[in-house]
Amino acid sequence: MARGINVLLTLVDKFSQPLKKVAGETKQATRQIKNAQNMVNKFAGGANEKFLSLAGSVAKIGMGIAAIGTGLAIAGAKNFADEAIEKANAQVAAETKLVTILGDVRAIQEQGAGAAERAAKSLGEYASQLQTVGVVGDEVTLAGMAQLGTFQMTEDQIKTVSSGMLDLLVNQKGLNATQEDAVNVANMIGKVMMGNVGALQRVGISLDDYQKDIIKTGTADERAAMIAEVLAQNVGGVNEAMRKTDAGKAAAIMNDYGDMQEEVGKRLNKVRTGIMTA
Repeated sequence: MARGINVLLTLVDKFSQPLKKVAGETKQATRQIKNAQNMVNKFAGGANEKFLSLAGSVAKIGMGIAAIGTGLAIAGAKNFADEAIEKANAQVAAETKLVTILGDVRAIQEQGAGAAERAAKSLGEYASQLQTVGVVGDEVTLAGMAQLGTFQMTEDQIKTVSSGMLDLLVNQKGLNATQEDAVNVANMIGKVMMGNVGALQRVGISLDDYQKDIIKTGTADERAAMIAEVLAQNVGGVNEAMRKTDAGKAAAIMNDYGDMQEEVGKRLNKVRTGIMTA
Protein backbone atom coordinates (compact mmCIF):
# COMPACT_ATOMS: atom_id res chain seq x y z
CA MET A 1 0.00 0.00 0.00
CA ALA A 2 2.92 2.30 -0.75
CA ARG A 3 1.54 5.75 -1.54
CA GLY A 4 4.63 7.92 -2.19
CA ILE A 5 6.56 10.57 -0.35
CA ASN A 6 3.95 13.31 -0.90
CA VAL A 7 1.36 11.27 0.99
CA LEU A 8 3.76 10.64 3.85
CA LEU A 9 4.52 14.36 4.06
CA THR A 10 0.80 15.07 4.27
CA LEU A 11 0.45 12.71 7.19
CA VAL A 12 3.54 14.03 8.93
CA ASP A 13 2.13 17.55 8.56
CA LYS A 14 -1.15 16.49 10.12
CA PHE A 15 0.24 14.60 13.07
CA SER A 16 3.75 15.90 13.86
CA GLN A 17 2.83 19.02 15.88
CA PRO A 18 0.83 17.29 18.65
CA LEU A 19 3.59 14.71 19.03
CA LYS A 20 6.37 17.31 19.17
CA LYS A 21 4.68 19.12 22.03
CA VAL A 22 4.98 16.12 24.33
CA ALA A 23 8.06 14.48 22.82
CA GLY A 24 10.71 17.16 22.62
CA GLU A 25 13.51 14.67 23.11
CA THR A 26 14.35 11.68 20.94
CA LYS A 27 14.25 9.16 23.78
CA GLN A 28 10.82 10.32 24.88
CA ALA A 29 9.52 10.14 21.31
CA THR A 30 10.88 6.61 20.95
CA ARG A 31 9.12 5.52 24.13
CA GLN A 32 5.85 7.02 22.91
CA ILE A 33 6.03 5.24 19.58
CA LYS A 34 6.69 1.95 21.38
CA ASN A 35 3.70 2.60 23.64
CA ALA A 36 1.63 3.45 20.59
CA GLN A 37 2.48 0.15 18.97
CA ASN A 38 1.56 -1.69 22.16
CA MET A 39 -1.81 0.09 22.22
CA VAL A 40 -2.45 -0.84 18.59
CA ASN A 41 -1.78 -4.48 19.46
CA LYS A 42 -4.10 -4.22 22.45
CA PHE A 43 -6.93 -2.79 20.33
CA ALA A 44 -6.33 -5.33 17.59
CA GLY A 45 -6.54 -8.20 20.06
CA GLY A 46 -10.31 -7.97 20.16
CA ALA A 47 -11.01 -6.18 16.92
CA ASN A 48 -12.82 -7.54 13.92
CA GLU A 49 -11.27 -8.56 10.60
CA LYS A 50 -11.88 -5.17 9.00
CA PHE A 51 -9.88 -3.41 11.71
CA LEU A 52 -7.08 -5.96 11.54
CA SER A 53 -6.90 -5.62 7.78
CA LEU A 54 -6.75 -1.83 7.99
CA ALA A 55 -4.12 -1.90 10.70
CA GLY A 56 -2.03 -4.33 8.67
CA SER A 57 -2.29 -2.23 5.53
CA VAL A 58 -1.52 1.14 7.02
CA ALA A 59 1.38 -0.23 9.02
CA LYS A 60 3.32 -0.38 5.78
CA ILE A 61 3.27 3.41 5.49
CA GLY A 62 6.08 5.00 7.51
CA MET A 63 5.55 3.95 11.09
CA GLY A 64 1.94 3.16 10.23
CA ILE A 65 -1.12 5.35 10.40
CA ALA A 66 -2.46 3.25 13.24
CA ALA A 67 0.67 3.90 15.29
CA ILE A 68 0.53 7.61 14.45
CA GLY A 69 -3.12 7.76 15.46
CA THR A 70 -2.45 6.00 18.72
CA GLY A 71 0.52 8.27 19.28
CA LEU A 72 -1.95 11.13 19.10
CA ALA A 73 -4.03 9.34 21.71
CA ILE A 74 -1.01 9.41 24.01
CA ALA A 75 -0.30 13.06 23.20
CA GLY A 76 -3.91 14.14 23.64
CA ALA A 77 -6.09 11.22 24.69
CA LYS A 78 -9.32 13.18 24.99
CA ASN A 79 -9.03 14.82 21.56
CA PHE A 80 -8.27 11.53 19.83
CA ALA A 81 -11.01 9.67 21.69
CA ASP A 82 -13.57 12.39 20.91
CA GLU A 83 -12.66 12.35 17.22
CA ALA A 84 -12.79 8.55 17.05
CA ILE A 85 -16.18 8.43 18.77
CA GLU A 86 -17.51 11.18 16.48
CA LYS A 87 -16.45 9.24 13.39
CA ALA A 88 -17.90 6.02 14.77
CA ASN A 89 -21.21 7.73 15.52
CA ALA A 90 -21.36 9.22 12.02
CA GLN A 91 -20.75 5.81 10.48
CA VAL A 92 -23.35 4.10 12.66
CA ALA A 93 -25.86 6.87 11.90
CA ALA A 94 -25.32 6.46 8.15
CA GLU A 95 -25.71 2.68 8.40
CA THR A 96 -28.83 2.96 10.58
CA LYS A 97 -30.44 5.48 8.24
CA LEU A 98 -29.78 3.21 5.27
CA VAL A 99 -31.41 0.19 6.94
CA THR A 100 -34.42 2.25 7.99
CA ILE A 101 -35.02 3.75 4.55
CA LEU A 102 -34.54 0.44 2.76
CA GLY A 103 -37.15 -0.99 5.10
CA ASP A 104 -39.64 1.44 3.54
CA VAL A 105 -38.91 0.35 -0.04
CA ARG A 106 -41.88 -1.74 -1.14
CA ALA A 107 -39.87 -4.12 -3.33
CA ILE A 108 -37.58 -4.87 -0.40
CA GLN A 109 -40.46 -5.26 2.05
CA GLU A 110 -41.90 -7.93 -0.25
CA GLN A 111 -38.75 -10.02 0.27
CA GLY A 112 -39.74 -10.69 3.87
CA ALA A 113 -38.19 -10.29 7.30
CA GLY A 114 -34.55 -9.22 7.40
CA ALA A 115 -34.49 -8.10 3.76
CA ALA A 116 -33.65 -4.50 4.59
CA GLU A 117 -30.76 -5.55 6.82
CA ARG A 118 -29.40 -7.87 4.12
CA ALA A 119 -29.69 -5.18 1.46
CA ALA A 120 -28.02 -2.59 3.70
CA LYS A 121 -25.14 -4.96 4.45
CA SER A 122 -24.63 -5.65 0.76
CA LEU A 123 -24.70 -1.93 -0.08
CA GLY A 124 -22.33 -1.21 2.80
CA GLU A 125 -19.85 -3.69 1.39
CA TYR A 126 -20.19 -2.10 -2.04
CA ALA A 127 -19.63 1.37 -0.54
CA SER A 128 -16.43 0.09 1.07
CA GLN A 129 -15.36 -1.37 -2.28
CA LEU A 130 -15.98 1.96 -4.01
CA GLN A 131 -13.86 3.68 -1.36
CA THR A 132 -10.88 1.53 -2.34
CA VAL A 133 -10.91 2.79 -5.94
CA GLY A 134 -11.79 6.45 -5.39
CA VAL A 135 -11.59 9.32 -2.91
CA VAL A 136 -15.06 9.23 -1.34
CA GLY A 137 -15.40 7.77 2.15
CA ASP A 138 -17.91 4.96 2.54
CA GLU A 139 -19.98 6.94 5.05
CA VAL A 140 -20.51 9.62 2.38
CA THR A 141 -21.51 6.98 -0.15
CA LEU A 142 -23.94 5.42 2.34
CA ALA A 143 -25.66 8.78 2.77
CA GLY A 144 -26.18 8.99 -0.99
CA MET A 145 -27.40 5.41 -1.16
CA ALA A 146 -29.91 6.04 1.60
CA GLN A 147 -31.28 9.06 -0.26
CA LEU A 148 -31.66 6.97 -3.42
CA GLY A 149 -33.75 4.59 -1.35
CA THR A 150 -36.25 7.36 -0.65
CA PHE A 151 -37.14 7.17 -4.35
CA GLN A 152 -38.15 3.51 -3.91
CA MET A 153 -34.99 2.29 -5.63
CA THR A 154 -34.06 -1.32 -4.94
CA GLU A 155 -30.70 -2.62 -3.79
CA ASP A 156 -29.69 -3.58 -7.35
CA GLN A 157 -30.82 -0.25 -8.80
CA ILE A 158 -28.86 1.66 -6.15
CA LYS A 159 -25.75 -0.38 -6.93
CA THR A 160 -26.21 0.27 -10.64
CA VAL A 161 -26.07 4.06 -10.26
CA SER A 162 -23.73 4.41 -7.26
CA SER A 163 -20.44 4.50 -9.13
CA GLY A 164 -21.78 7.19 -11.45
CA MET A 165 -23.19 9.05 -8.45
CA LEU A 166 -19.69 9.26 -6.97
CA ASP A 167 -18.17 10.37 -10.27
CA LEU A 168 -20.70 13.21 -10.43
CA LEU A 169 -20.12 14.00 -6.75
CA VAL A 170 -16.34 14.25 -7.16
CA ASN A 171 -16.76 16.18 -10.39
CA GLN A 172 -18.77 18.77 -8.48
CA LYS A 173 -17.05 18.79 -5.08
CA GLY A 174 -13.58 17.36 -5.63
CA LEU A 175 -12.01 15.99 -2.45
CA ASN A 176 -14.36 17.89 -0.15
CA ALA A 177 -17.60 15.97 -0.67
CA THR A 178 -19.74 15.61 2.44
CA GLN A 179 -22.71 13.41 3.29
CA GLU A 180 -24.97 16.39 2.56
CA ASP A 181 -23.36 16.77 -0.88
CA ALA A 182 -23.97 13.07 -1.57
CA VAL A 183 -27.63 13.48 -0.59
CA ASN A 184 -27.98 16.39 -3.02
CA VAL A 185 -26.47 14.41 -5.91
CA ALA A 186 -28.64 11.41 -5.03
CA ASN A 187 -31.68 13.68 -5.12
CA MET A 188 -30.82 14.67 -8.69
CA ILE A 189 -30.49 11.03 -9.70
CA GLY A 190 -33.71 10.14 -7.89
CA LYS A 191 -35.59 12.85 -9.77
CA VAL A 192 -34.26 11.47 -13.06
CA MET A 193 -35.50 8.03 -12.00
CA MET A 194 -38.92 9.68 -11.78
CA GLY A 195 -38.55 10.88 -15.39
CA ASN A 196 -37.20 14.38 -14.79
CA VAL A 197 -34.20 14.37 -17.16
CA GLY A 198 -33.75 18.11 -16.64
CA ALA A 199 -32.35 17.48 -13.14
CA LEU A 200 -29.08 16.22 -14.64
CA GLN A 201 -29.10 18.57 -17.61
CA ARG A 202 -29.05 21.52 -15.23
CA VAL A 203 -25.62 20.42 -13.95
CA GLY A 204 -24.16 19.93 -17.42
CA ILE A 205 -25.00 16.26 -18.05
CA SER A 206 -26.09 15.75 -21.66
CA LEU A 207 -28.56 13.13 -22.90
CA ASP A 208 -29.70 12.26 -26.40
CA ASP A 209 -33.33 11.69 -27.36
CA TYR A 210 -33.09 7.91 -27.07
CA GLN A 211 -31.66 8.12 -23.56
CA LYS A 212 -34.37 10.60 -22.54
CA ASP A 213 -37.04 8.29 -23.90
CA ILE A 214 -35.77 5.26 -21.95
CA ILE A 215 -35.60 7.30 -18.76
CA LYS A 216 -39.16 8.55 -19.27
CA THR A 217 -40.80 5.30 -20.43
CA GLY A 218 -38.60 2.38 -19.39
CA THR A 219 -38.92 0.08 -16.40
CA ALA A 220 -37.19 1.04 -13.16
CA ASP A 221 -34.27 -1.28 -13.94
CA GLU A 222 -33.98 0.14 -17.47
CA ARG A 223 -34.02 3.69 -16.14
CA ALA A 224 -31.31 2.92 -13.59
CA ALA A 225 -29.14 1.28 -16.25
CA MET A 226 -29.60 4.24 -18.59
CA ILE A 227 -28.74 6.74 -15.86
CA ALA A 228 -25.55 4.79 -15.16
CA GLU A 229 -24.74 4.86 -18.88
CA VAL A 230 -25.36 8.61 -19.13
CA LEU A 231 -23.20 9.35 -16.09
CA ALA A 232 -20.43 7.13 -17.45
CA GLN A 233 -20.49 9.03 -20.75
CA ASN A 234 -20.35 12.42 -19.07
CA VAL A 235 -18.28 12.06 -15.88
CA GLY A 236 -17.17 8.42 -15.90
CA GLY A 237 -13.84 7.75 -14.18
CA VAL A 238 -13.52 11.11 -12.40
CA ASN A 239 -13.57 9.53 -8.93
CA GLU A 240 -10.89 6.97 -9.82
CA ALA A 241 -8.75 9.52 -11.68
CA MET A 242 -8.79 11.89 -8.70
CA ARG A 243 -7.38 9.12 -6.50
CA LYS A 244 -4.25 9.04 -8.69
CA THR A 245 -3.35 12.65 -7.91
CA ASP A 246 -1.09 13.46 -4.94
CA ALA A 247 -3.98 15.08 -3.10
CA GLY A 248 -6.19 12.12 -3.96
CA LYS A 249 -3.65 9.64 -2.62
CA ALA A 250 -3.53 11.56 0.64
CA ALA A 251 -7.34 11.64 0.82
CA ALA A 252 -7.49 7.88 0.22
CA ILE A 253 -5.08 7.25 3.10
CA MET A 254 -7.10 9.52 5.37
CA ASN A 255 -10.22 7.52 4.46
CA ASP A 256 -8.38 4.36 5.57
CA TYR A 257 -7.26 6.13 8.72
CA GLY A 258 -10.84 7.26 9.32
CA ASP A 259 -12.02 3.65 9.06
CA MET A 260 -9.50 2.69 11.73
CA GLN A 261 -10.74 5.54 13.92
CA GLU A 262 -14.33 4.36 13.46
CA GLU A 263 -13.42 0.90 14.75
CA VAL A 264 -11.59 2.38 17.74
CA GLY A 265 -14.51 4.74 18.37
CA LYS A 266 -16.99 1.87 18.36
CA ARG A 267 -14.89 0.06 20.96
CA LEU A 268 -14.61 3.22 23.07
CA ASN A 269 -18.38 3.67 22.85
CA LYS A 270 -18.89 0.14 24.19
CA VAL A 271 -16.52 0.83 27.07
CA ARG A 272 -18.22 4.14 27.87
CA THR A 273 -21.69 2.57 27.72
CA GLY A 274 -20.53 -0.24 29.97
CA ILE A 275 -19.27 2.23 32.55
CA MET A 276 -22.43 4.34 32.42
CA THR A 277 -24.73 1.32 32.84
CA ALA A 278 -22.65 -0.50 35.44
